[in-house]
Amino acid sequence: MTYPVRANISQNFGDNPTANIMPGSPDYWIIEKFGNYQPDGHTGIDCECEVGTEVHAVADGVVLHIGWMGGTYGDNPWWVAPGFAGYCAVIDHDSFIGIYGHCKDGSAKVTKGARVREGQVFILSGNTGGSTGPHLHFEILPDGYVLNSRFYGRVNPVPYLGAASMGPASITPVKEDTLSAAEVKEIKDHVTATVKGIALAGEAGQREAGPLYSLASKVDRIDSALLPGVAGQRQAGPIFGALASIQGQNAGLSEAIRQMASKPGQPIDLAAVEAAAEKGANTALANLRIVSEG
Repeated sequence: MTYPVRANISQNFGDNPTANIMPGSPDYWIIEKFGNYQPDGHTGIDCECEVGTEVHAVADGVVLHIGWMGGTYGDNPWWVAPGFAGYCAVIDHDSFIGIYGHCKDGSAKVTKGARVREGQVFILSGNTGGSTGPHLHFEILPDGYVLNSRFYGRVNPVPYLGAASMGPASITPVKEDTLSAAEVKEIKDHVTATVKGIALAGEAGQREAGPLYSLASKVDRIDSALLPGVAGQRQAGPIFGALASIQGQNAGLSEAIRQMASKPGQPIDLAAVEAAAEKGANTALANLRIVSEG
């Protein structure tokens, strides 16, 4: 899945619940303007972007609705509040429904019934309906949703965007998301060997704190290249498990290198480096299991 727009999230799923906002509180303006419309909290994510920003289909699908929606929220099968959603789109992405709200009036590039491909620009962001500023509001209704429930059946889109599968919603994983245990080990061993090679080169003639801190920076850059944007939202599955483990290795290696940098002139203890890498990997994988099982 891809992100609907390339923009920062300005309001997260679950933010600003309206159920217990009392008169006189700093957030009471929400009730005054919109009423108790999100008692449990924000039902999607808001992506802050200028009017006219290209909106991408997050996955392949079929357009169920696009444009202004008439009637009341009870008149459509997704409980989209017409006046609040503004010019909006609803797309059946096979195992979930994607709802794109507050889009630019008349900006649709497709019609109802059209098929869209993942990443296709099909509408532009706007500031229509119950909006307090230009942005795209995006929601997910997974298969089996129950509208008369918390968040009106919506779930947090963030853990799924950019992932190969929707987890419980059972989008078919891409072929690349099937690493064997041997392949996972090969990736881990390659990263460890690369970093150890850099450490040995540093030991050969540059034991000062400066080069060691530079080495730590290189480890950090390897880590950033491996997991851009994945920290904090790791998914279940072998490829994310491998990457989480590598991230943990790098965190442990980086810490070991920084500690050695405080003792210039001392030989690099590769056993300590390996132990730090193993500890970091185990911690990362333990965290991954907690996230996956939670």
